[in-house]
Amino acid sequence: DFDGDYLHINDTNLAGAKSNLYVQEEVELKVEPAKSGTTNTLTIKYKNPQKHDGWLNGPFRDWVRVYVPEGSELIDAVGSDVPVTSSSDLGKTVFEGFFTLRALGVIELKFTYKTPVKGSGDYKLLIQKQPGTEGHGYTVEVGGDREEFRLTTDKELRF
Repeated sequence: DFDGDYLHINDTNLAGAKSNLYVQEEVELKVEPAKSGTTNTLTIKYKNPQKHDGWLNGPFRDWVRVYVPEGSELIDAVGSDVPVTSSSDLGKTVFEGFFTLRALGVIELKFTYKTPVKGSGDYKLLIQKQPGTEGHGYTVEVGGDREEFRLTTDKELRF
């Protein structure tokens, strides 16, 4: 539980190879606060800069889940190979999609959603890191304020 905005991205490699060892992930979150709730635009860029080797690095088949505050509503989703679904899990709203990233490829997913988090006063955001990952690059922009960092542990931000 967290009193504020929330984000957790969970990637699941459904392929037999270990291509997730090579996949790089850059995350950008733009937040537009409002009294009725925030409008968030989340962009996740996946890149596999390595050649296919037929052993470890093959297609990265990713079932991606994005956990956001409970009661959030998906406005738009782009980049998934299947229609993005919305459900509830662990007291959060979850957006789920799927894509295949090939060696030397780049894929970009974009989710636009409205949260019930009120935008008056201090804006708080908790980003939880997926266990077992080395951490990904993040850029968070709220209003005109911007913070860039590598997510190596759970991080709470205040704007």
